[in-house]
Amino acid sequence: MPRDKSRVNGWLRRATKALGLGLVTPHGLRSYFVTQARESGLTDAEIAMLIGDKTGPAIIAAVYGDVRPEHLLKQARRIQLRVGVSNILSNTGTLGSNDSIGNLEVQRAA
Repeated sequence: MPRDKSRVNGWLRRATKALGLGLVTPHGLRSYFVTQARESGLTDAEIAMLIGDKTGPAIIAAVYGDVRPEHLLKQARRIQLRVGVSNILSNTGTLGSNDSIGNLEVQRAA
């Protein structure tokens, strides 16, 4: 694979034109890879090693810290809030030891 910047950019421009894609840059590909890796669950330290970044995970968070809104919403939906209480009153009376209110699970404290 060519190593100088103009040859890499030329190769990439020809490849994306042949595929019918818009402008793609080496940095754009790197950013895309980092985003996909983060959304796949890799840690910033693992990603830094994979992209050959010697500065470590701090650069991943600083440069590629953005998260796509769809992914953030998907992750937020995974959150399970648990409340340990001895007794909670609802509109219908007292909840049992393991009842739920909407998405909030209520567990009776031991």
